Amino acid sequence: MNNKKIQRKYTMSDMKLKGVVLDLRFALVRYLDELSIFGLTADKVEEFKALENDFASLEADFSVNADIVIATNEKKAKFSELKDQIRTMALRFQLKWGPKSSQVNSLGMKGMNNMIDDSLIMLAKRVLEKLNLHFDELATDGLTHEMINAYENLINSAESALSNQKNQINLRNDKTIERIQKGNQLYDLVVKYSEMGKKFYAMTDSVKYKQFLIYK
Repeated sequence: MNNKKIQRKYTMSDMKLKGVVLDLRFALVRYLDELSIFGLTADKVEEFKALENDFASLEADFSVNADIVIATNEKKAKFSELKDQIRTMALRFQLKWGPKSSQVNSLGMKGMNNMIDDSLIMLAKRVLEKLNLHFDELATDGLTHEMINAYENLINSAESALSNQKNQINLRNDKTIERIQKGNQLYDLVVKYSEMGKKFYAMTDSVKYKQFLIYK
């Protein structure tokens, strides 16, 4: 979905808009025969109701945000575990060749704590590559294939957790855009039908006129 910033056309809350739509739709049904001279039909009122139902069915931000919080916490836990394992694996290189050795420098550990998520995954994979490259030498100091496999599985889990978090954020953004678009469509009809009723009843029936006013 297009991520271009979309502005709401109305300042009232979505809950308030739903109430306005409901009251207005009842008025349209009540005075359908009189307003039919402006092209209002039962089918158009049903279309108005269908859009109202579509809008009401969309999840509010707080519901989608809860999923983002869960995904973010899961990602943080996995990345914390991954950082610990990266340090553990890097320590093997330091003990084997020294902290200033070319083997340690090749890991690219500098600034790890400030790395963005994608960069940390790249670092973890680079360390994995170096572990496999130097396995025979590191095996003499206790490194096993099982350790490497467990480390690789952790990388995959962390990467999946990161992907899930991104997906949840994108889903929230898409749903927000969809709700704004639906709300704007609904509000356009509210303005249209409100103006129709107000202009028709302005000089003839003050009671009916008031039923088409929009109180924001």
